[in-house]
Amino acid sequence: MFRKFLLFGFISVCFSCGQSPETQLENRINERMSRDLSAIGTMAANYEAVFAHYEHKLIGFDDIYMQKAIYSIIYGFDVQDAKINVKKENDGRLVLNVKLPAPNEIREARDRITLNIEKRFEDYYPKDDNGNKINVSRALDNSVQKQVNKYRKQHINQARKMTKQYFQALADNYGMKLNYSMD
Repeated sequence: MFRKFLLFGFISVCFSCGQSPETQLENRINERMSRDLSAIGTMAANYEAVFAHYEHKLIGFDDIYMQKAIYSIIYGFDVQDAKINVKKENDGRLVLNVKLPAPNEIREARDRITLNIEKRFEDYYPKDDNGNKINVSRALDNSVQKQVNKYRKQHINQARKMTKQYFQALADNYGMKLNYSMD
């Protein structure tokens, strides 16, 4: 085990010998970012939607239907569109340059989990005033979309702040100055 560690250390030193300090640091930062990939530039917001339907019956029990779902919405940017490099300033100080695209909702990552469905009778399904079955899934989606529209700007701003904090901590960790911009 110790021999493998020494061999790995020796190989690492040999490969980094011909590289400039900026390139070596950039490689370490890229390695760190690849480990932290799921956290960089993303923020999950959870929304709850409830669909409730009550149908009064003159004779017998009233029909009740309720479905609850949690939606996970991810805000962020595609890491492949990021431009990140390390440069040396004239005074010798290293600068972490980060230019990122603006964050948006990552539609492919939207997820819905149905928590529970409650209904008085097993075969009951809610109907509108014309007797047509209600598309409960669409009703839940519409309810969440209203919430998303209301809070999107706040969540995108929060994703912006969290991303900048990540890169500031990364620059501070390596003793660099941060030059950061996000569209």
